Amino acid sequence: MSIPGNDDKASTAGLRSRRTTQIIVWLGAVLVALCATPLAAAHGASGTHVYAGGVHLEQWHALVLIGLGLGMAAVSAYLPRVLKPAYSHYALWSVFAGLVLAAVGGVLFTQLATATEYTASSIPFPRTWYEPIALLLGSVVMTGSLLLGRLQWPIRPEYSILGIELGLWIAYPALVGMGEYTNPLGYVLVLSVPVTVGYILWQDCAGAIRSVLQDRTARRFGGGVALTAGLFFMFAAGFFSFVPEEGLNAPQTATVTTLPTLFPLVTWPTLEWFFPTIPFVGMLSVGVLIIVGTLGGLIGLNAAIIARLWTSGEQTEVTESTVGTAAFIGANACSCCGPIIGQFVILVAGSSAAAPIYWLFVDLASPAGTLFLVTSIALLTGSLLHAATSLIDSPACEINESPSASSVQAD
Repeated sequence: MSIPGNDDKASTAGLRSRRTTQIIVWLGAVLVALCATPLAAAHGASGTHVYAGGVHLEQWHALVLIGLGLGMAAVSAYLPRVLKPAYSHYALWSVFAGLVLAAVGGVLFTQLATATEYTASSIPFPRTWYEPIALLLGSVVMTGSLLLGRLQWPIRPEYSILGIELGLWIAYPALVGMGEYTNPLGYVLVLSVPVTVGYILWQDCAGAIRSVLQDRTARRFGGGVALTAGLFFMFAAGFFSFVPEEGLNAPQTATVTTLPTLFPLVTWPTLEWFFPTIPFVGMLSVGVLIIVGTLGGLIGLNAAIIARLWTSGEQTEVTESTVGTAAFIGANACSCCGPIIGQFVILVAGSSAAAPIYWLFVDLASPAGTLFLVTSIALLTGSLLHAATSLIDSPACEINESPSASSVQAD
């Protein structure tokens, strides 16, 4: 004997599931079409020339995409306030489409930039300042973390441990010297930070995160945002590129090789590839995978919580605080804002005006890029803790275990 109410709920769940699947298929088709568009790239005296389907792409095209994407995401973010909870997932996928569009625009903006080389004479300040500044910043972070942990969270030493690890990360070049690329301390720091972050999340909000991830829409949205953020970081930081450098030693055929590369902190085994027919060049090291995985995972979990709040119709202060932190840190993580801001300054004021930004964020010896990275990890972790802890007693995290209701909540 069937219950009419349960049949209606199951029918609604099936309809929403089909609609969500259609939206995902549509977005996937758009991405496949973009990937299948034939590209051609060349370097010239006037800069980098990229052609897609015979159309000459320029940086202003990328700026238009960035503006459209950010505008679309911003407008869509307000739709859950006026839409019924049953339709709020449409606004969610509209936000995701806007984020993808803005990310594509950001990638194009960096890829279409004029190749600019800076010599040591363009450094606006002595590089000898790097080590004392790194030591000072690292010491301040470690001392502040220890004191704040003792005063604010005396029974949670893992908070202080994470702060000390991040402070050591900043001070590492000054502690071991700029020329030390294989010190065990560097490997320990890079591996211990994500472990500590994972332990903190497991101790404080594993139940809340598990409840949120039972929602299929929240899970998909969080995974999509994490993937988009990770790819954006890789392209913006120069690890992936559709515009390979040209030169006498540039390979002319498809090449895959391994070599050690420096980042983060120490050298890591790296897979490097070049496919001229696409064209696509990239490198992926163990260290970069750890960093991008940590940041992408934190951003994705924040996004999943936002998605759960929106689809449940909950409007709390958690939504705005999480959105604000995730948006700010997402733009600054991995120091990817450095190259983008630098290219924008080059476009507006010329290459000489962008030299300080380049040396602050792109130079691996600079403590500014490291400071942005560790700050991103700390604030994203704090944002996730705050949001997940606030959601423990919220109806948005209650997943009904009955078959009919769970099918509705799962989508």
